[in-house]
Amino acid sequence: MRERHKESHQTNSPIPLPAICNRLGLMNTKPATSLAQTIVGVLAILVLSSCNNAAPVVGDTTPIVIITDMEPDDRIALHLLISLFPERVNLIGTTVMHSYRKMVLAERLLQQLNMAHIPVSQGSGGTANDYPDVVSSRAGREYDLEGAGILDRSTLRNIAKQARTSKNFQTELRRILNSNQSVEIILLAPPTDLTALLEESPELATHISRVHVMGGWTEVKQSTGAELRTTYNWNMDPIASKQLLMFDALPITIYSSHVLHVSFPTRSIQRANYPKLIEQLESSSKRLPSIAEFFIAGSSWDNHLMDRIPALEKAIGRENAGRQFGPADPAVVVGAFAPEAIKKRTLVKVRLDEKDLDPNSGFRVYVEPSADSKIELVDSFDEILFERVFVDAFESLSLNPAAAN
Repeated sequence: MRERHKESHQTNSPIPLPAICNRLGLMNTKPATSLAQTIVGVLAILVLSSCNNAAPVVGDTTPIVIITDMEPDDRIALHLLISLFPERVNLIGTTVMHSYRKMVLAERLLQQLNMAHIPVSQGSGGTANDYPDVVSSRAGREYDLEGAGILDRSTLRNIAKQARTSKNFQTELRRILNSNQSVEIILLAPPTDLTALLEESPELATHISRVHVMGGWTEVKQSTGAELRTTYNWNMDPIASKQLLMFDALPITIYSSHVLHVSFPTRSIQRANYPKLIEQLESSSKRLPSIAEFFIAGSSWDNHLMDRIPALEKAIGRENAGRQFGPADPAVVVGAFAPEAIKKRTLVKVRLDEKDLDPNSGFRVYVEPSADSKIELVDSFDEILFERVFVDAFESLSLNPAAAN
């Protein structure tokens, strides 16, 4: 089964490696420009051997599992994953709110990229009242328009009748972990399903080589001084987030909001600050229906956020609705593909106090350096390399006939 699955990946791979190697300058025998030499120096260690052999796999073949809530920035992250790791993606799990609807949307995206052989499983979900009532994440909990303008009304009505939560993803994740000695997990959503499985079968943690976590905290000023308070993903399930951090033997890389806000100070990838990225998406949308649908999903989501949180209108801008995205989830993928994009990292211990809740800002977090910890905190991220990998990945998807319909 594993060999047939791997062969299927190679047949449907949407990114020819020689193409991306050429664009990165790794198969070019001509003298490189200074910029090209810089990019080569950064990425050569990752892809040079594969480029020289014209192989369809970038170095590491460790299976990847993605956990997503299918918000617009997750859609961008999934495109990057499919472009950079086509043979390695073994499973996608959907979670938060109506996880069945998210599963249908993830399957549709994969079909549009000619990657329908990758299984998608429904995970945990619920209603807005099933999650902690934190003001900063309320707008996300109240959003119930996913799929509008993408799926037809009949399909949406049928989805509304389906269960909003399932343990199917936990079952499939257990299967993947039991079948492999080493699995890498990209966690772009709350860790509800992952933590539940590891609590039930802690021995499976030894089969996880690393968890790349989009989650963390921001610094909130209080009358007593600055405090660290959780952001969206950890707000949605603080108990599971706390438990995940307590698995001492589990290697974790945290891409926390407070760091990404420094590396990407505008907190929004849009035409005014990253014109190449938006132009690349618009160009790709002419050949990739999945990107055209990202614009639809993004417009609905952005306008909802600005309606609920007027202060975000200054950061996003109504004119950018559907033509902007948050960098956090895509940065996790780029960091996994090109570790050199992480300019600085620190080993830390992280403790989340689920009993200390500020309804406006989230749960209290305590962080301290620890040389013997398995948790590494990304302290600085290279936005220039992020931009280069992003453009190359989407160019590759757009140029590949199998993915462009």
